[in-house]
Amino acid sequence: MNAAPDENPSHSNDAHVRQHLNSGEFDFEMPPGFADGPAAGMSNVVYWWLSMALLVTPQQVQDQRLWQMSVRILADETADGFDEDRWDILEDWLARAFKDISAGLPSTMANPVRAAARLRTLDAIEAARHAVMHSAEVAAESASDEERGPFTSLYWALDGWALFTSQYARPAGDRHPEVLRSAANAAAELTPLRRTTPISHNIDGLLTSLAFPRSNPKRADGRRSACRDPSPLTDGMY
Repeated sequence: MNAAPDENPSHSNDAHVRQHLNSGEFDFEMPPGFADGPAAGMSNVVYWWLSMALLVTPQQVQDQRLWQMSVRILADETADGFDEDRWDILEDWLARAFKDISAGLPSTMANPVRAAARLRTLDAIEAARHAVMHSAEVAAESASDEERGPFTSLYWALDGWALFTSQYARPAGDRHPEVLRSAANAAAELTPLRRTTPISHNIDGLLTSLAFPRSNPKRADGRRSACRDPSPLTDGMY
């Protein structure tokens, strides 16, 4: 969504969200059929997450029959009242994905990203974001002709994760659901690094988890996990 990171001092949860909400980025573009809000069978969480996922997922993936089947289920069969479980699944999925990605990063990035994945707090994610922003790797990408390198993408993935976390920390009824678009974009921004460092739970598994959240086991704290039994229908798709 953005070309390169800008210098930005540490700020509070609300200030970070206001900066993005006031920029109008969540109203900038919607895929066909999403302009008027969720369809009758679609959950609110799925609506906001899918409204970005459909814009940032490679077309060759979206052309796959299994992707189309998963999206159809999400669009038609998720108005079930289980959206709090979906928030929990997304929170767990993002933390696990960043932990996996950290294994392939230089130590100056790996340590703060791994700490953020362990702590899952906005302060820890912001610390990782700033470590990546000030890294030699991002500076080199910014100085090159490459429009978007993997480490710049990592910065924006962390930015999206921070936005999501700032709202996840709130009571369910007080959250800005628009930041779910940032969660979907964060997942997509990890794609360049996933080519060299696989993640344990791919996007296809996340689609299934969002479609059937009550099928996922609970964590020790009672929240839904991103872990799930492998699906022969969708796992390995993306």
